[in-house]
Amino acid sequence: MTNPLVAQTKDSTTAFSGVTILEDAQGLVSSIESGDWASAVMGAAGTAMDALAFVTDPFGSILAAGVGWLMEHVGPLKDMLDKLAGNPDQITAHSETWKNISTELGQVSADLANQVNTDIQSWTGPGADAYRQQAGEMAKVLEAAGKACDGASSGVKTAGEVVAAVRQLVRDTIAQVVGHMVSWALQVLFTLGIGLTWVVPQVVNLVAKTAKQIADLIKKLTKALSELGKLLGKAGDLFKDASKGLKGLKPGSAAKPGKVDTLPSGARNVDPVAGRPTTSSGAGHNGSVDPGKVSAPPKLDGGAGGTTASSAGKPDGGSVALPPKLDEGAGGTKPSGTGKPDGGSVAPPPKLDEGAGGTTASGASAKGAGGNSSTASGGSTRGDAIGKDTRVCDSDPVDVMTGDVVANEVDLSLSGPVELLLERMHISSYRAGQWFGPSWSSTLDQRVQVDEDNIRYCSADGMILVYPQPAAGASVLPLEGPRLPLTPAGTGFRLDDPQREQSLFFAPVAGSRVGVLPLVALEQRDAYRVDIDHDRSGMPARLRHSDGRVVRVAGTSGRITGIEVVEAGTERAVKVAEFGYDDRGHLVQVVNSSGLAARYDYDDHGRMTGWQDRTGTWYRYVYDDRGRCVRTLGSDGFFSGTFTYDRERLITVYTNSLGATTEYHFTAERQLSRRVDQLGNVTAFTWDRYDRLLSRTDPLGLTTSFGYDEQGTLASVTRPDGSVLRVTPGPDGLTIEAEAEDGTVLSRFYPRGEAPDPFEEPLGVAAPLRTEKLTGEKGGEREDAGVPEDRDLFGRPRFALNRSRRRVGLGWTVEGQENLRVQPSGVQEIRRYDPEGNEVEHVNGAGFATRTEYGLFDLPVATIDASGARTTYAYDTELRLVAVTNPLGLKWTYRYDPAGRLVEETDFDGRTLRFT
Repeated sequence: MTNPLVAQTKDSTTAFSGVTILEDAQGLVSSIESGDWASAVMGAAGTAMDALAFVTDPFGSILAAGVGWLMEHVGPLKDMLDKLAGNPDQITAHSETWKNISTELGQVSADLANQVNTDIQSWTGPGADAYRQQAGEMAKVLEAAGKACDGASSGVKTAGEVVAAVRQLVRDTIAQVVGHMVSWALQVLFTLGIGLTWVVPQVVNLVAKTAKQIADLIKKLTKALSELGKLLGKAGDLFKDASKGLKGLKPGSAAKPGKVDTLPSGARNVDPVAGRPTTSSGAGHNGSVDPGKVSAPPKLDGGAGGTTASSAGKPDGGSVALPPKLDEGAGGTKPSGTGKPDGGSVAPPPKLDEGAGGTTASGASAKGAGGNSSTASGGSTRGDAIGKDTRVCDSDPVDVMTGDVVANEVDLSLSGPVELLLERMHISSYRAGQWFGPSWSSTLDQRVQVDEDNIRYCSADGMILVYPQPAAGASVLPLEGPRLPLTPAGTGFRLDDPQREQSLFFAPVAGSRVGVLPLVALEQRDAYRVDIDHDRSGMPARLRHSDGRVVRVAGTSGRITGIEVVEAGTERAVKVAEFGYDDRGHLVQVVNSSGLAARYDYDDHGRMTGWQDRTGTWYRYVYDDRGRCVRTLGSDGFFSGTFTYDRERLITVYTNSLGATTEYHFTAERQLSRRVDQLGNVTAFTWDRYDRLLSRTDPLGLTTSFGYDEQGTLASVTRPDGSVLRVTPGPDGLTIEAEAEDGTVLSRFYPRGEAPDPFEEPLGVAAPLRTEKLTGEKGGEREDAGVPEDRDLFGRPRFALNRSRRRVGLGWTVEGQENLRVQPSGVQEIRRYDPEGNEVEHVNGAGFATRTEYGLFDLPVATIDASGARTTYAYDTELRLVAVTNPLGLKWTYRYDPAGRLVEETDFDGRTLRFT
């Protein structure tokens, strides 16, 4: 067992008076809690410590205004603001750690005093007096240490609040300065540069003046923290004194033992802790007493009869030590609730294999700390067989059954008759990853691992399916999870996915370990084949598409570092993404064509603790000691929430940023049985053992049922009115058939990619409304599909045909957004995007531009039309539109119920509509 109070012992020797130490501790607590040390800056205190965390970038308006050249003049201010950044959760965690230790020590002191007073009342004489005196000294020392911890807790918390207040004051000051500078810079633009000679000196002077103001604030802050440091230094001295005092409490020997009659009758020895009389054999009887066998009181930090109170001390006899410093990771608890294994927190999840991600020596897979590990016998738990399509998630997302944080990303999309994706997926409990780090699965990580008993398939979405050994030429199905048959093929295996009409091929390659068969090819029925070449180390190096396109994969030290696409028949290559890793091999940044990086953070166990996109939006995850996400925090409170897990009743409750709760009820097989929404409406579900949905009953009590064929493919849907729809998938799309009461069969065909989701959307055979797509989404001639024989190296059409069968030229970004459209007349439309792919400008054929500004989570916050008229948009923290303000300043507002349904809107003229 480990000490939950996070401690490292400190040694010393000399004994001190417990009363003196207690008086010093009380004085120290008063000094810290008075706040006198922070008087220089306390006027700014009271701000929430969230101000220490990521905040809205006050410099963003410079770039948004198109005057980025100002950034070179505001560098000193930006550096000052960045250096004041901090982590409020970490400060709170350490403050609470001190508080916990203070409470625990106080309880131990009280327990000791109570036991001494109640258990040895009948014991008298010099020995009893000496024991009571020593016990009293011990209790006072413990109480003093507890008060010192309480003072440290208060000091750490107040220090965080003071720094947060100063940071917010600095940020607001800078924001005001930036506003002035942007105004001046726009004057430069409007005067065609004439005002530049006036603006630059003004900017430089203002920056210098503001820098001095901020420097004065920081100087005061530094002085305050220095004063606090002195006080906390005294706390350190108190802990040393307390330690010396405890070690100096030795058995007294100055006074001789009392007479026999001072001990209870029949006593032979005395349990010095409980005060119970015992014989030398452990049983009480009437006999003579050897007073020399009266035991000395035990030491606080251990001994044959010693006990700890509420796990206050180390099991091996160590005393309570100081909590770690704010910047220490070893042994401490980070804001996510994680720590190193020796710090009293959850142990790190084992790797699936040592090195390449294979099986452990025992043959068992190990998915992680979230309870998703395979058994040592080689069988797979249901948790290992949960894929992306069967996870029940909420928030950003978090799997509400396991508490796993899940992040799915697409790095490359190759268009064609069927889209080919290179994707990766982080699961916080997953440790079988290879090329993108241990906690990421990916398309290129797919492999088959063979041992004496079983075969394991590691999928692109984090599943680990376990198969029995097949007979020669025979197919086998996994013990759990989706029905994906595995068949021996040559020196390897073929895995078929009937739902996606895809086959995967696995075979040994140079550099791979014995029994590990990487993915070497994949086929899409009647569409394409992709072969994967590996280098000598076994890393994927190249993907060869059947149409001639090539994807090159760069890598080093067992990690993929880049992806680029090569045009068929040429050496022209376009870089798609670059990947960066920390010294532990975790993926920490992904750079796209913008040159900017999306970033990831991890704790010591490889769990993602946060991400930040390329425009500054950030998100954080907090874990409990079982590795489950219990809290999420978004920029400015957006999309923040908490998760509560009841594993006895198998219920998870998610509370969103507005306080509305959703309940998820699960079966013992980890399948969702009921979902209770924010208004108390219940939707019920039933499943088969392979996680296929059998029925769904909505809050009105209407049930829709689903039937499957032998391969597990959806074959029928029974609607609430009892009518049955037959579902027949084909190579070109989906056919829906319904039989009328008179026996007439009605059918409808959905082309590939246009069929509704039969599990989420209504199916039917009625003909749809006829619609036409218009050129540029702004009106004009209808366009047909792209010219199939003329595509770029990503498979996207270079031309489309309008109604007149004339060519319209198309241009694309690397990420796949249309950025150029050339009409047959030569007129061009141009679109520009931010680093996250949001359209920020559209220039029409006449040269008029419409611009869009974005805020957190890619939400549009303003549009500016060609005349300069500005419309703004506001959202609640659940990303719902709550207000639109038009160029005249008139506002249109929206209000929602806890379930997110619109219940009221007020238009620009003040008229209100309510919905029930």
